[in-house]
Amino acid sequence: MPCARPIHLAAGLVSAATLRVPAAGAKDAALDPRSVTTQNVSEFADQLLIAMLAEIQTTPDDFWKFWCIISSLTAVLASLSQIISLFLNRKERREVTFAFDPASKEEFDKHAARNEQDHRDLFAKIGGVERGGIARTDAIKREIEAKLDHKFDEFAREHNASRDKLHERINQILQGVARLEGRVTSANP
Repeated sequence: MPCARPIHLAAGLVSAATLRVPAAGAKDAALDPRSVTTQNVSEFADQLLIAMLAEIQTTPDDFWKFWCIISSLTAVLASLSQIISLFLNRKERREVTFAFDPASKEEFDKHAARNEQDHRDLFAKIGGVERGGIARTDAIKREIEAKLDHKFDEFAREHNASRDKLHERINQILQGVARLEGRVTSANP
């Protein structure tokens, strides 16, 4: 059962006729927290919000006032963030120094011997690769020369065969021409 108590809001008084607040008991006593349920609180919050929104009266100048306040606050916050970032992002100067730490004679000799051995190993590998490359190049060269010799021999045989056929044909034609000359000369004394 709703109570008849007025509820005080920032905008003024709202009567119990507008809002229904769940009552704790039979009388106008204070609200008993045990009797408040989630549904009652939700209904109360919805009604309170509706009442507050109904009480708001706006004028056309209110929008521009609101806009000016928001933009001013934004500008102030942006300025503050810039000032804070200046203090937070200060970079400390750092100096790097290299201390000269000479190696002992034994360490230097070991290092020099290791470098010399590494160089010998590298030169041996390079020499092996060069020798292998030269040997492979020579093998490829001999293979190409053998193929070329074979092709040249084949071309020479084909050329000789075609030349022999051509000479045989020329000989046949000459014999035919000679016979024709003989007939022509015997027909014309």
